[in-house]
Amino acid sequence: MSVDDATASVEAALEASHQVRTALEILGLAPDYTCGEARSVFLSRVRVELERKLDCATLSLEPEGATGDALVVRFDEGCRVNGHTVGGEARFIFRGGEERLEVEADLRHLAVDDEPLSARVGYGTCGDEKRVWASAEGTLPRRPDVSFEVDVRVGIRQSSLPIIGGTTLVLDGQAELRRAEAVDLVRFDALEYEVGGYLPKEGSLTVQTSDGHVVSARFSSLVWKLGRAHVAVDGGPEVAVPIVH
Repeated sequence: MSVDDATASVEAALEASHQVRTALEILGLAPDYTCGEARSVFLSRVRVELERKLDCATLSLEPEGATGDALVVRFDEGCRVNGHTVGGEARFIFRGGEERLEVEADLRHLAVDDEPLSARVGYGTCGDEKRVWASAEGTLPRRPDVSFEVDVRVGIRQSSLPIIGGTTLVLDGQAELRRAEAVDLVRFDALEYEVGGYLPKEGSLTVQTSDGHVVSARFSSLVWKLGRAHVAVDGGPEVAVPIVH
């Protein structure tokens, strides 16, 4: 396997992780939950804060099954959100409250920067440690011959924005990339992203290709937005590939 082929495998894996990283930024639109707060009170606060932030969207409340509520956000064409152009519909679903709250954002009918998102993200808080998760599936926008499924857990560092915000997201999990009958298996290990960044600053990923090769990529930062991906095939020597975050 050539270095170019290995780099292409890494790029496809990163495109899949980019889907969930972008979805987490959309989840961060909602304010954080204060444990012990009634769900109805929190919903009212969410709606007021989102209406203040989003002057290019229409919000409505709907029941979500027997135990939840959904805040539906319909974005006007060309709406700008956290540096992205957003269109379509997002559903923020809330279940529980006071002792335990589950929040999920269903973004499968949303487009970000003219690319479909096809993701679901969420978090649970109160009663135990806060956990954040993300999953997505669909076709890679930049590689229409490749379909994907990705499932990650998310760590939060230096959080200052609601829910996920701050400066750094850390992704761990797995993905599958499919081209016709060929399936590549991907593992993400502590991929560290700045909010708004496309490529990771730190961490690693491993791709087990359908034809029996193992491609690894280790990421490191240099200065400002510059970094390197150290790519190796089948345990061989690493080749440094410059990247821009």
